[in-house]
Amino acid sequence: CATRPTALSTSYRCYCLNIPDNGVSLPGLAQTCPPARCFTAMGCAMRSKLFVPGARPELFAKALAGDADALSFDLEDSVPEAGKAQARAAVSAFLDDAALAASPKCVIVRTNAPDSPHFAADLSALVHARVDLLNIPKLETTDQVQAIAAQLDALEAAAGLARPISLLLNIE
Repeated sequence: CATRPTALSTSYRCYCLNIPDNGVSLPGLAQTCPPARCFTAMGCAMRSKLFVPGARPELFAKALAGDADALSFDLEDSVPEAGKAQARAAVSAFLDDAALAASPKCVIVRTNAPDSPHFAADLSALVHARVDLLNIPKLETTDQVQAIAAQLDALEAAAGLARPISLLLNIE
């Protein structure tokens, strides 16, 4: 993992990179991130991850009851354009669920791409103490990563979060 200090003075944001085999990279950030290292730093173990479409809130409780160590709620590819706001609201509401709050599962949310009209609303809705990782797709530059981290710093400070949300970066 690559880390950097955040606005939360004693915390560090962890950057985990998903890099395709086509040679794409983001100069300036670490090129690999063993998942166990990121999750150990956050206090979660991830041996298995269940992907849950954000547009299917009827599956959220069932996914939580399953055996997977991590739940990854998708707001991007699994959600039709017309349903983006509704899926975002459903995932955001589920983050307040008492059963989720009591669960040791690692919670990941895959946002829409940074250049999409949905990204700013995704970030605002997902800055929540129960989110362990934000999975950011379709990144191309370190400037994008730094801008997202700065946005998160401000949103986390405004929300009073005690620890920063880590980032799972998809280089596509």
